[in-house]
Amino acid sequence: GKWQKRWFIINTDIDEDENYNLEYSYAPDDSNSSKRFPLCGASVKLSSGNSFVLTIADDAKTTLTLRADDNEEMQLWVTTIENVIIVSNRREKAFYNKNNGFEGIRPDDDDDNK
Repeated sequence: GKWQKRWFIINTDIDEDENYNLEYSYAPDDSNSSKRFPLCGASVKLSSGNSFVLTIADDAKTTLTLRADDNEEMQLWVTTIENVIIVSNRREKAFYNKNNGFEGIRPDDDDDNK
């Protein structure tokens, strides 16, 4: 199919009990996101050209194929999203530990590949 232009953001202004989402809108000046995708548990895989596939760890195993304008922009997005996924996974573990009477993240539980 034809590529559809979207504007993506990762809102970093979140409450301490929230986690990071990738959000998109249909226009750069649209302050209301059209869709949100949780980054906790997500994965990124390079595709062809300036494309990459982002798999969301939701019930539907949502897959987004995204394309950047050039390779440099794609690398920037992939690196940023991968780093936010790591932080989101750590936050999720901290939420779990806090809700189950643990403080912080135990070093042996700090496995970002889960």
